[in-house]
Amino acid sequence: MDTAAATKPNPGARSFQRLNRPEYERAIRQLLMLDVDAGSWLPLDQKSANFDNIADAQALSPTLLAAYLNAASAISRLAVGDRNASAIDAAYSSPGYISQHPWDHVDGAPYGTRGGIVVDHVFPADAEYVFEIEIASGANARFEDIDVSINGERVALLAYESGPAGRSLRSEPIPVRAGQQHIAAACTRIRGTIW
Repeated sequence: MDTAAATKPNPGARSFQRLNRPEYERAIRQLLMLDVDAGSWLPLDQKSANFDNIADAQALSPTLLAAYLNAASAISRLAVGDRNASAIDAAYSSPGYISQHPWDHVDGAPYGTRGGIVVDHVFPADAEYVFEIEIASGANARFEDIDVSINGERVALLAYESGPAGRSLRSEPIPVRAGQQHIAAACTRIRGTIW
């Protein structure tokens, strides 16, 4: 083999390999711990033999290069934050058909909780944030506490007392790092009762 290689030392050319959309999403998740949808910036990948990761089929046009640069710009702002970002409110609501019964646990909420809501939210800057929870029902509910957690770690425990029209609960300012965070607010226990 060494003799054959010495007579023809040029191994040939290899096509430029770029990341397709699923590979790009996984790379961002591994590098920056962000869940992004590459389809928001990148066009569909070309396929060869029904595969979208074959280098010979992956052309890199000026338009596609601009799309990668736009994606990098937007994703870097998500990862680092924007210290000049203005204060804004973001509201999330849980559909009325989501069960709040003690035996129903919402995926992504801490264990030992029931009902509630779980969202992924992108915080624009390292800052202190106030979480406000409005409970639309609960006229006949027992007294319960609301667990507010970020990435599975409790950051606030708000005492809830039912009333005829529900209540609005506010947390103290909580320091949160910029970027995408997993937020959960759920009922954690009935006072005086161990679940």
